[in-house]
Amino acid sequence: MNKAYRIAEYIQPWEIDDLERQIHKLIDSSYLLTGKEDRIILDVTLNVSDMLVNWNESKIPKQYFIDKFKYLETIASYHYAVNFDMDENIQGNTDKYRTIPDKEQDFIIWIDPDIFFSFLHLPYLVHASKLIADTYFVLSPQMIKYWDNSWDCITNKKYLHCPTDFRDSFDPSSLDTTFNNEPVTITENFPPKVTGWFSLFTTSLLRKIRLPAELGSYSPQDTYLALCCPIIHAKQYIMNNVVISDTGKKYARNYMKSLFCVNENKNCLRITDEKFRELIKDFYACNLLHSH
Repeated sequence: MNKAYRIAEYIQPWEIDDLERQIHKLIDSSYLLTGKEDRIILDVTLNVSDMLVNWNESKIPKQYFIDKFKYLETIASYHYAVNFDMDENIQGNTDKYRTIPDKEQDFIIWIDPDIFFSFLHLPYLVHASKLIADTYFVLSPQMIKYWDNSWDCITNKKYLHCPTDFRDSFDPSSLDTTFNNEPVTITENFPPKVTGWFSLFTTSLLRKIRLPAELGSYSPQDTYLALCCPIIHAKQYIMNNVVISDTGKKYARNYMKSLFCVNENKNCLRITDEKFRELIKDFYACNLLHSH
């Protein structure tokens, strides 16, 4: 059965090189996608707001990023449907993710600009999504060792005994070859441990669990979803041996942001823990009420 997949990403101008890296990886992926009738849309927003950056004081002109963004849209369009747009408002990835469920697609995939993934990731994700019949589910890759032991449930066994700062020395380019000969299996994980790192959600799930405006522009939207999933009986499935990483200190691109004169963004302050807990309670109260 043909399906539509929308890959959603929001980037700041200093992340344009990361977007370029990811697009070239997705081009490699396109040659392995066997369902030619499936529709995959790359839906990317670039923040070029004058409120975010004082372009007059920055070392690289605004037009450079506009031109490069359009170039990346062009090369991506040879392999996928594209929806690239430039945002003039102060926003963040939570704002982007909040609007996507109102578009037409069967599945929504979240990507952050600092993540690294194998060219096999998207083909496995598309194939695995068709093996699951649930209305509400999230399909996630495994990770290398991160944060603390509570994430071991979605950590690949190869990295379980690594230190929690392992990503700072890990070579993310190794993901293309490390797991090529490993079998990919799908297992259920409960309680959910959700990340926005190239995870797939049914559109039905993200329409049922709306990201509240109170979460703001940058927020722990993945934690919000993980905590809300059990109340609507949404499931999380893990693709074992499909592994992802983000940029640790070894490959950090902090030099790029130093080229900008960035204005203080008071509209993107993170939500307080107290307010976050209130939003979770509100979701539970509302859905428990409707279930009776």
